[in-house]
Amino acid sequence: MEVINIDKYLKQHKILVKPEHLISFIIRFNKNKEAMVQKVAIKQDGECKYCKDLEKITQGRSKYCKKHKAVFEFQKIDLDNTAIGSFNGLKIHLFNRYALVEMKTDPNGVYLVWIGEDENTDSVYCLSKEYFPECFERGMSIDELFQPESILMYKNTQIYWEENNPRVENIK
Repeated sequence: MEVINIDKYLKQHKILVKPEHLISFIIRFNKNKEAMVQKVAIKQDGECKYCKDLEKITQGRSKYCKKHKAVFEFQKIDLDNTAIGSFNGLKIHLFNRYALVEMKTDPNGVYLVWIGEDENTDSVYCLSKEYFPECFERGMSIDELFQPESILMYKNTQIYWEENNPRVENIK
């Protein structure tokens, strides 16, 4: 068994994902997967009403909704420093507080998972892949983190793999 310190791994490979967001994504994946039920991505024309109203008031991006903020952030980041891999048989792409997850039912769609502070604040959206060009082609591979022979460690948390499902232990 190889023990991988996630914090050191991400810094060493210069991947722009916080370790706590990666851990949260892994731990809460099965719960978030239950929300990934939409069969086809609905292409949105322009911005949502919420964003339009806020833009009139704030004239800035900081007040956009989570999904539009993700699109803007994705366009601005260096994709080569983001994380891509396969998790539970699905392609994933992690950047900042967001994870893009492959949509098996629609090749032109992706699930966008916003990783909240706790599991009750996570959000799952279904968006067109056109907003995230090259989302599963460019980035640093983190597949070795998801291998059954790996134990992931971050602060007081260890993750063990059991048939693609993480088992979490808090150590003190």
